[in-house]
Amino acid sequence: MSEHKPLIENSDRGLTVNKTLGWTMLVTIVGLIFYAGSTLASLQHSIGALSTAVLSQQSSNAALEIRVRALENQAGRFDEKLQNILTVLGRIDNKLEARD
Repeated sequence: MSEHKPLIENSDRGLTVNKTLGWTMLVTIVGLIFYAGSTLASLQHSIGALSTAVLSQQSSNAALEIRVRALENQAGRFDEKLQNILTVLGRIDNKLEARD
């Protein structure tokens, strides 16, 4: 029969770890570090892409706001011109009524 050795044993040198458990722990830790690093790099890339998209959207919104303000100003001037035309037509109508 084979003798079963414990994975962790308490010896005169302190706690010792079996070679198999030690390698398993080392590979697991290295794997976790690699996974965390790649996840962090992916997140940083995604954040950079989102930041670029937000800045682009903000500049687009600013351009649209400028265009809307210009259209509002044009509409205001157009309303004022129409009001002036109505005033002139009212005067003409009053003069025509006064002649009759």
